[in-house]
Amino acid sequence: MSLTLTAVDVVGPTRWRWLLTDEAGAALADHQVDLDRDSAEYAALRDMVAFLQRDDQERTAADLAAWIGRAVFGATIGARLRDVVVIVPVSPETAFLPAYPLEMATVDGRSLAERRVTLVYGLGSAGPKQPVGASLRILALYSMPTRQLPLALRRERYELTRTLQRLASSSRRAIELRILQYGVTRERLRDIVEEAPGWDVLHVSAHGLLGTLLLELPDGGSDEVSTEDMIELLAPTRPSLKLVNLSVCHSGADTAAEVLRRTGLPEADEARQVADAERAATAAHPPTIGLAQGLATELDTVVLAMRYAVADRFAAELSAQLYPQLFANHQPVARAVALALPTALRNAPVAASSAAVPVLFGAAADRLVLAPPKGVITLDPYAERMAWFEPEPRTFVGRTAALASASAALRPDSGRNGVLFLGRHGIGTTSCALELAYRHKDLMEGLAWWRAPRDGDLRDSLKSLADAWQVQLDLPFADALAGEAALVAFLPRLRALLQQRSLLLVLDDVDALLTSAGTWRDPWWSRLFPVLTAHGGDSRVILTGSLAPADLDTGRVQVQPVPPMNMLERVQAFAERDALNRLLPAVAGPARSGTGGGDPTGDGEPLRRLLTLTGGYPALIDVAEEVVAQLPAPPGDATDAIDAEAHLRLLTALERGADRNALIAGLRDALADHGEAL
Repeated sequence: MSLTLTAVDVVGPTRWRWLLTDEAGAALADHQVDLDRDSAEYAALRDMVAFLQRDDQERTAADLAAWIGRAVFGATIGARLRDVVVIVPVSPETAFLPAYPLEMATVDGRSLAERRVTLVYGLGSAGPKQPVGASLRILALYSMPTRQLPLALRRERYELTRTLQRLASSSRRAIELRILQYGVTRERLRDIVEEAPGWDVLHVSAHGLLGTLLLELPDGGSDEVSTEDMIELLAPTRPSLKLVNLSVCHSGADTAAEVLRRTGLPEADEARQVADAERAATAAHPPTIGLAQGLATELDTVVLAMRYAVADRFAAELSAQLYPQLFANHQPVARAVALALPTALRNAPVAASSAAVPVLFGAAADRLVLAPPKGVITLDPYAERMAWFEPEPRTFVGRTAALASASAALRPDSGRNGVLFLGRHGIGTTSCALELAYRHKDLMEGLAWWRAPRDGDLRDSLKSLADAWQVQLDLPFADALAGEAALVAFLPRLRALLQQRSLLLVLDDVDALLTSAGTWRDPWWSRLFPVLTAHGGDSRVILTGSLAPADLDTGRVQVQPVPPMNMLERVQAFAERDALNRLLPAVAGPARSGTGGGDPTGDGEPLRRLLTLTGGYPALIDVAEEVVAQLPAPPGDATDAIDAEAHLRLLTALERGADRNALIAGLRDALADHGEAL
């Protein structure tokens, strides 16, 4: 059931009368709104961003929520707000309404979310849309300019992909998901948007300020795309676009700054400067209200946006709860939001105002149903082209600049034939290769994964590669190893194949094939390697290693260094691992309440020690997670200075290929002064 709540007799943003009507237009109740513009409550209503910075916000938020229920809705209308979708028409004279956090109101001590009430700001004509075709098409856009603080976009993307895969499989529904990440430029977005038959759902996760969306420039920098430009970019998909999920406000600035401040690390100053700049930019106006309203009006679509800055975890959790309601339970969008929000708030609590964070626009929201059509589930194992690849890493932080640059190198017009992720052992070059390959799997005809063996005879590496290509690509390479003459005769055919087809070949850990000088241990590789990396066609090769081959053509293969994660990225990596997240301080605030579980008043020494000892190496962060997971509670305070030699010993052990148990033992020794808990 839906009701309509119309502001009539509008004098201004502090005085109007509500008229509540049913679906037939019959009047049910009214309430005269007359707000004191000099009151503290009205100041909070107009500027929740400033209100949420107050130390007592959790205590006073309950009072504010009750005041909204009494003063804005009133007893007569409030009594009707239960298990209902409420359409709030928006006109030029009532354009102020969506900026007010009316959703945080409580009625008889219960929030609107608890009462299963969804407010929908009615914009657009709710006209007919192109029906869903052979599959429900979802375009997910994850933009992270390199000079912004890290967001948990990659984990959100990973969870979204898993959620939709489970839905498609369990319900036998046809859902097509396209991911756009790393190098999210206007040009790439325009190319994808113009694809026929259009897109049904657009999911956007990115930074955004003052009605702009931050896309990426070719060099990885920020491209501030205005509401008008975004509407123009998305215009080709207007006939089909039915829902936009706009998670634009969430940012890691406050969390990173506060965590680093409490741990006494010098990078805190940089994080605080960015956080303060973001807060200043958003203080005047909610950053996505204008963007959401513009998309809802001009594209005639339903838009779910974030009214305030919100934690990455909450944004991901809300989507995880929302999409099953939409695509499996076939709930209308407004009802799906009403069902998803309470669970998201329980699983990923943010601030006292969190119920008012999501805001829904669109005249069709109360009746828009997005039911994917029935689809055929293919059980052919040969149809799964990445079956031989290692699983996509569950957590992956940072590397945005490296992956954006590498992604550009894989484009058909790049002039490159591949990319080499170059970095020390344990730094994450393999994870970078996997991340890049999984993002390009739908753009290539065939894909193959191979890791160079470190043991065995020299010729074993070529035999291993031949076996892998035979299985994964049906490429008869093995016969070419009968002798050097056979290999020489085969290579022109291989070059022609790579020129005429678009294959993606991943060769992991190539330094196992090299001498310390970078020359090939097996001379036959010196004949094969130039064919793989300098053929001039549309096929691409992704290489990883700690040493570049001496004969590498850097004009054809982009060398992409992979450095240790910076301190801000390490904080994000810790936040994404449940065991290490316990060490993060419980940061309060609008976007970060509930983040971490450590002592908010402690000196942060255990966290500081681990952030430094792991050195930005993902392999060592994995080891730290395993060590801390075995603790009954976070380690207590410590006052000893970090032993720099311990960090060096850990890195040396990692470089020498120490097994996981040895690394765990080394980390335990480095943390031994934390007492019996370790």
